[in-house]
Order: sequence, then C-alpha cells, then structure tokens
Amino acid sequence: GARGVHGRHGRDMRSPRFFVGIGVVALVVALGATSFVLFDRADDRESRGWEDCTAPRVASIPDWDLGVEQWDGPSLSLDAMGRVSDATSAAETYDGSLLVTSKPGMLHRVTAGASQVLLDLREEILSEGPEQGLTDVAVDRERNAVYLALTDLRGDLEIRAYTLDMDGHPIGSPRLVLRVDQPHEWHQAGDIEIGPDGMVYISFGDGGLIGDPGLNGQDPSTLLSTIIRIDPTRDGYDIPNGNPFDEGFFSPGRAEVIAYGLRNPWRMSFDRATGALWIADVGQNCTEE
Repeated sequence: GARGVHGRHGRDMRSPRFFVGIGVVALVVALGATSFVLFDRADDRESRGWEDCTAPRVASIPDWDLGVEQWDGPSLSLDAMGRVSDATSAAETYDGSLLVTSKPGMLHRVTAGASQVLLDLREEILSEGPEQGLTDVAVDRERNAVYLALTDLRGDLEIRAYTLDMDGHPIGSPRLVLRVDQPHEWHQAGDIEIGPDGMVYISFGDGGLIGDPGLNGQDPSTLLSTIIRIDPTRDGYDIPNGNPFDEGFFSPGRAEVIAYGLRNPWRMSFDRATGALWIADVGQNCTEE
C-alpha cells in the first residue's frame, strides 16, 4: 500500500513541493554557471581582439631590404577597360584581355570597351553570404589551365580547373582540383596565385566566426587557416618538393601546407622584383594585417 519512495520522516519524495524545490535549485545552478561562462568569455574576448580600440596604434614595421631602388620610371595612368558588376578578381590572358570574376558566379572576358560572359556558374554557386561566391581566377600558362575559386552549393570552397584555348579562354568541362569544407560562410579566403617556381598557391581562411572558435589557426593538420603549395594534375594534384611538412605518419601538418595561423588571407601576391609572397590577411576588431 506504499504510495512511493518516502524520506526519513515519511514525506512523499515525489510531491509537487519536492519537484518545485528541485527546479529552483537547478535554476540557481544554471544561472550561476551561465554567469561564470559569460564573464569567462568576456575576459577571453579581451585577449582575442575585443579590447578598447579608441587609442591610436601604429604597427612596428621591420626595416627590410627589398632590393628595389627608388622608382625613376614614368608615372602611371589609369584607363578604364570595361565595367563588371560585383567584380572580385582579374587575370590577364594570352591575348592581352582580362578574365574577370563576379561574385554571383560569372566569368567575364574584358577587352577595351567591351565585356562578354565566358562562363555562367550562378546555378552552381552559393553567393548569398558576404564572403561567398566566385572569388578568384588565375591563369596557369605552364599547364595551359585557368583556375577558379568558388563557393559550391554545399557552402564549401572549391578549386576547379578548365583547359584553355589558343586565346587563353576556358573550354570544356571543369576538373576538380580540391574542395575544403567550410564550417561557416565567413573567412573562406580563396585566392589563387601562380608562384615564381611554377607551383600553385591557394589561401584558406580559418572557417569563420569571431575568435576562431574551431581553433583551426594553430592546427596545421587542417587546410583551414593556411596557404598551400601544390602541383595540379589531370586527376587532382601532387605535393611538390620543398614543402615544410612531409607526408609521414608522424608529420604534425598536412603536406600541402606552407603557412598556417592565418585568419582570412583574402588576397596575396608575389613580388615580381623579389619573389616574396605578400599576404593581405583580414584581422579582427582593433588589429588588421
């Protein structure tokens, strides 16, 4: 005839008053834990670039000898070649025209005063996010290929290659070079450069959101937050000699990686005079690079 589990004084442990008490205790514990986490995150933010940005600060720039004397050549002038809406990058082709990408997913050929669409990939690309879309184009004369960096329909960063015709324009079906999963729509980077050594260099962001929550910046075993150096082939790519990480089982990093710890290296370029690779890496809050 027992109604349930009783305490020492015969009180029904499953009475409404008991459950209300348990609920109040749980609420107090939850609020305390939430406050602790919020204060902890507030302290953590200060160390991640959320400090007061009102005070002016100047970066300490190394005194590098770049081997370039003062410019004594002719002054520069700018002439408009054409107009492309939402343009993201440009590369020169064999015939002197430009291949220009637009964010929604179109590749344009631009000559003096004229522009035509060579590829319309809008049905194959996500471009709603501010850093998504067709982000870069690079012409590889040695391999007779053009590379495109784009956000595919899954939201991942895809590098694809097309064969070039005699004028340096893409023809035929694309080949997938590689695809890198993107956890968020921010910080995918997506710049492609052909190095002085003939290898292909590609940049990747840390995967997005504030403060690198995935901790990808200090993890060379992922391609996120890196610049890679590869040798593209018909079936993907090979790892060229000279990369810092080998392909052994105990290697701490991916063999493709030549630099890591980058937040969002949106653009990069090789210095024609020195061969140095300059990276425009998007910083956070007070700090830009």
